[in-house]
Amino acid sequence: MRNKARNMMKGHPNGSRHPNPLAGMAARGCGTQWNRVWLFKQLCSHPVWQRNLVPWPGDSSGRHLRVRAYKVMAENALRRVRLYDARASCFTYLANNGVPDHLLALWAGHTNARTTKRWYVKPRRTFARRRKHGEEWRVSRPPPVRNCEIWERERVSETTTKTLQYRLDGPEDAPVLILGPSLGTTWHMWDRQIAELSRQWRVFRFDLPGHGGAPAHPAAAVGELADRLLMTLDELGIHRFGYAGCSIGGAVGIELALRQPQRVASLALVAASPRFGTADEFRQRGVIVRTNGLDPVARTAPERWFTHGFAAAQPAIVEWAVQMVRTTDPGCYIAACEALAAFDVRAELGLVGVPTLVLVGSEDQVTGPAEARTLVAGIPDARLALVPGASHLAPVEQPAAVTDLLVRHFSLAWQTASDSTTGLSAIPAPAAVPAISAPVTPVAELTSASPEQPRAVHTGRPDPYEAGMKVRREVLGDAHVDRATAAADDFTGDFQELITRYAWGEVWTREGLDRRTRSVVTLTALVAGGHLDELAFHTRAALRNGLTPAEIKEVLIHAAVYCGVPAANSAFRVAHAVIQEETTPRT
Repeated sequence: MRNKARNMMKGHPNGSRHPNPLAGMAARGCGTQWNRVWLFKQLCSHPVWQRNLVPWPGDSSGRHLRVRAYKVMAENALRRVRLYDARASCFTYLANNGVPDHLLALWAGHTNARTTKRWYVKPRRTFARRRKHGEEWRVSRPPPVRNCEIWERERVSETTTKTLQYRLDGPEDAPVLILGPSLGTTWHMWDRQIAELSRQWRVFRFDLPGHGGAPAHPAAAVGELADRLLMTLDELGIHRFGYAGCSIGGAVGIELALRQPQRVASLALVAASPRFGTADEFRQRGVIVRTNGLDPVARTAPERWFTHGFAAAQPAIVEWAVQMVRTTDPGCYIAACEALAAFDVRAELGLVGVPTLVLVGSEDQVTGPAEARTLVAGIPDARLALVPGASHLAPVEQPAAVTDLLVRHFSLAWQTASDSTTGLSAIPAPAAVPAISAPVTPVAELTSASPEQPRAVHTGRPDPYEAGMKVRREVLGDAHVDRATAAADDFTGDFQELITRYAWGEVWTREGLDRRTRSVVTLTALVAGGHLDELAFHTRAALRNGLTPAEIKEVLIHAAVYCGVPAANSAFRVAHAVIQEETTPRT
C-alpha cells in the first residue's frame, strides 16, 4: 500500500513528487478511520494546503483532487463517498473555525455546496465490519451521537438561477427565523447571533447572488430577490416565518411584508431605510465597480460599516470585511446597487401590517437614526431601538445587544401569533434573557398609523409623463433632472414637459432597444451634431447604463470616421473629463 501511494504521487501534472496529503495518509494506514468530514479536516490541516486551499497548482476545478481521492480510497478499500459532499463538509468546518471568506471562496467557489441534514461524527473502529465473502472493508455510518465530537450540523443548499444559497441551523421542528445579509457581506455576518437564536428558532440564512461563493445570477431589483427567497422557502416547505434583515436584507423584508404579509409573522429591520440615499449614489458606485473593480469599494467598506474605535481595536474583523467584499462577483454587486437605487417604498410603509422592530446603530452614517425614524413613523406597528456604539453592521460590532433585542422582539411576536387564529405554536418568551453585555433598551418608541392610500386607477392609454420622468431620473440622475426642473419657468416649462413626456416617456421606454444601445446611438448623434454640453451628461448616462470607458472610446473612434475627426476630437476632450470625474473613487 505504501508503494502504491508513492506511485500515485508521481502523477502530478508537473511531473514532480508533490506531497500528496491523501496518499500520505493512506501510506500511514489511516484506513477505516476516514469519513468525509474527518478526511478533509486532516487534508486541510496538511502544511502544503494551509498556505493555499487549492489542491495543486493550476487545479482550481479540483479535477486532480477528484481523480486522486477516488484512487486512494479505492486502493485503501474504503467506502467511496461523493466528492462534493466531502468538499462541502470541509468548507463548513473551515467556515465554523474562522477561516476568512476569501480563502473559502478561493477553494469552494467552483463547486455547488451540497450536503445533507445528517450529523457527521468521527467513526470508531467498532463500526468497521469485514464482509463474509471477499476482502473489501465496509465502514457503516454510526448512529448520531450528540456527546462526541461533531463538525457539521447545518444544511447547506444547492442553488439554481431561481433560488438562493442558504444555510439552516437549529432544531428542525422550531419556528423559522430568516436572517438577511447586507450588500457586500455573506451569511457569516450573523455568526455571532446564531448560538443564541438557534436555541429557539430554526435559523435560515441566505447569501445574495454572487456573494460568499453563491452562483453569480444577478438580480437587478429587490422584488426579484424576494421572489427568489420565496421560491427557496417553497422548495423547503416553509410557509410562515419571522424575518430580520440588514440593509438590502431589510429591503427584502419590507418587500415580503408588502407582497406576502400572511407569511411574515414578524419583522426586524436593521440599518434599513424606505429609500437608501439617492439613486445617483448607488449608480455612481456601480460605475466605479464596473471601471475599477471591487477593490476601491472594499478598501472603504470598513469606514462605512464600523466605528473608528472598533476598526482600530479589531483589525482582523476589518480585514475579514475587506476580503468579503473583494470576493463578491462584480456583476452581482452592480446589480444590487441598481436594485437599491430603484428601491423606494416611502409611500407604501402604511401597508406593512406586521409587528416591526427598527434597529439602528447610533453612529451609522449610511442609514442612520433619521432613516430609522422615517420607518417607525410610516409603519403602523413599529418600534425603534437605538444601539449605542454601533455603525452600519451593528450585528457584527455589537452582537450581544443586537441578539438581545432580536430575541425579545421575536419571542413576543411569536407569542402574539399563537394567541391569534393562525394556529401557530409559539415559543414562550424567556423570563429573563441572559445579558451578554450591558442591556440595551430602545431609546424611542413611536407608533404612527397612516390610512391606506388608494392606488390610482388609469383608464385608456396611460400618460407617459410619469414613466418618462422615472426613466429620465434613472438615466441622467436625480441631480441633473432636479436642476433642469428647478430652472424651468413660464418660458421653458412646456419644453421640459415635452421632452419628459415624448423623448423619455415615449422613446426611451420602448422595448426594441436596451438602454446601453440607446446610449451608443445618442452619443453618436451628439458627436455628429456637435452638441458638447449634451454629450457631457449623456456620457454620464452611458456609464450608468452599463457602458465601460473602453466601450465609449470605441464609440467615439467609430464616430470619428463617419462624423469627422474634429468633432470626435472635441467629443474625446469632453468625454475624458467626465469619465475621469465619474470613475475616480470618492473618499
